[in-house]
Amino acid sequence: MNENSTPAGPEVIDSDREVSSPEADVDPRGNPVRRTTLVVLVICVLLFFWYLLADRFAPWTDQGRVQAFVVPISFKVSGRVTKVHVKQDQQVQAGDVLAEIRPVDYELTLKEAEAALEQATQNIGASVEQVTAAKAKVEKSRAELAYVEKQAERYIKLAAKGVVAKADEERARAEVKKAQATLKNAEADLDKAKQRLGDEGENNPKIQQARAAVEQARVNLAATKLRAPSNGGVTNLLVHEGEFANAGSPLMTFVSFDEVWIQANLRENSLGHLQIGGEVEIALDSAPGQVFPGKVSSIGFAVEQPSTGKPGELVVIKSSSSWLRDAQRFPVTIHFSDGVPRGLVRVGGQADVQFYTEGSTLLNGLGRLWLRLMSLFSYVH
Repeated sequence: MNENSTPAGPEVIDSDREVSSPEADVDPRGNPVRRTTLVVLVICVLLFFWYLLADRFAPWTDQGRVQAFVVPISFKVSGRVTKVHVKQDQQVQAGDVLAEIRPVDYELTLKEAEAALEQATQNIGASVEQVTAAKAKVEKSRAELAYVEKQAERYIKLAAKGVVAKADEERARAEVKKAQATLKNAEADLDKAKQRLGDEGENNPKIQQARAAVEQARVNLAATKLRAPSNGGVTNLLVHEGEFANAGSPLMTFVSFDEVWIQANLRENSLGHLQIGGEVEIALDSAPGQVFPGKVSSIGFAVEQPSTGKPGELVVIKSSSSWLRDAQRFPVTIHFSDGVPRGLVRVGGQADVQFYTEGSTLLNGLGRLWLRLMSLFSYVH
C-alpha cells in the first residue's frame, strides 16, 4: 500500500447540490398521455353534445330505403305465348311490347263483331222501312175513315127524310165501324214497328250493343300484346314462348322508374323540427361518393302496433330486457329534387339521409360534412 494514498472513506455529499429524479425532469403539462387523454375527452364531449343537438335540429339516419311502385304484369286475355321481347332485369320504355300471345282467335272475334254490326245496321234499315210503311198505312186508314164517316152522315140524313132505305143507313154505319177498326189495326202495327226499331240512328240499342261488341273485340285484340305501363324495369320473369298464359295470371314483375322515392325511418324524437318541403341530402350505397339533393314529401304519423288480440286470440306482449326502451321510428318520404338519378337507383337499396332545418347553420354544416364522409364509406360497405 502506498503511504501517500488517502484511505477510502465515506463519500462527502455536497449539501448545496440538488438531487433530482427522472420523474422530476418531466413537466406535468407536457405529459403526452395526459394531453392525449384530455383531447379525447374534449372530443367525446363535443360529439355527445353534437349528437344531442343534431338529433333534434339536423337528424341523420342510415335507415333509408329506395322505394318505387312494384306491380305484377299479366295479360288481360288468355292465349298461347308466341314471343317474349324482354329479358330478366331489362329496362324498358313506356309502351314497349314485353310479350305477345297468338292473336288469330281475337282477330276472328273482331271480324264476327264487325259482321254483327253490319247486320244490325241492315236490320235497322229494314225496320225503318217497316215503320215508314206502317205510318203510310195509318194515314191511308185515317183518310178512308174520314171518307166513310162523311158518307155515313149523308145516308143518315137521307134516311131520316125517307129518301133512302133504312138498310142503306145501317150499311153506312157498318162501314164506319169497319174503317175505325182498320185504323186501330194500322196504329197497332205502327207501334209494334216502332218498338222493334227503337231509337233511330246511333241511339238504337241494337246498334249500340253491336258497336260495343266491336270495341271490346278490338280491345281484346290489342291486349294480345303486353306493353310496359311506364318507364321502368322488368324482373322476376316467369314466362317463356310456347306457354299458355291465363288472363290475370302474373308473368313478370314491373318496377316503375317514373315515381321513385326514399323512405327514411327516423326516431320519434327527431321529427320535431322537420317540415314538408324541407331540404335533405341523400347518399346512395349504389353511388359511393355522390350526394343527391331532395325534399321531404310527407312525415308519417302512424305505425303498426302489436296486436291487442282479436276475440278468440290472446294478447301479444312485446318483452324487452334492456334498460332503455327501443325508440319508435316513423317513416318520412323523400323525393329527389333534381329527378331520379338514372342507372343508380335500385329499389330496396339502402341510403343515408341527412335532414336540414332552418336556423341551424352550424349543425347543418356539420351534417353536410358527416353525410359526405358516410358517402365515402359506401366504397367499403
